[in-house]
Amino acid sequence: MFSVIGAMISGLKAEGIADKDIETQQLNLYEEITWTETGSKSLGWRATQTLKITTSDMAKVGKIVDIAVANGANQINNIDFSLTPEKEQLYKQQALADATANAKSKAETIAASLGTTLGKIVSVSEAQYYYTPYRYDMAETAGMAAPQEAASVNPQQVRVTGQISLVYAVKQ
Repeated sequence: MFSVIGAMISGLKAEGIADKDIETQQLNLYEEITWTETGSKSLGWRATQTLKITTSDMAKVGKIVDIAVANGANQINNIDFSLTPEKEQLYKQQALADATANAKSKAETIAASLGTTLGKIVSVSEAQYYYTPYRYDMAETAGMAAPQEAASVNPQQVRVTGQISLVYAVKQ
């Protein structure tokens, strides 16, 4: 029996994609039924499966799509460009450090315009941290157009922001 998923997984592994980077996200099994004048008739059962493929090699994105389509995939939902948990933590720390320096600079400017100087810090709080992965939506793409479109996908910059609230005492 022909297995589209099996062929796709074999092709991905041959490209060097590890087992841990190939995940089943959804698996559905349902009966296909046709209706006639005399009632319903079973056409058999259909299975659909959604795979999530992970790679940190941006050069492989188009090749992964090529492999999936060449082995029978008939739908590609999207391509997500995101940070690893380690990189996200690194960029969060950087964003919060930048936000802290910016908040201090603004506080110094405000204090100087009031003819005062900053005293000790009364309180510090993280007001917000935000990270948005970039999603390239391929929901409209199906069949043989997918590899050409995927080959032209370039990752966009991922935006990481942080906000800090500083409260200072001021010296007259």
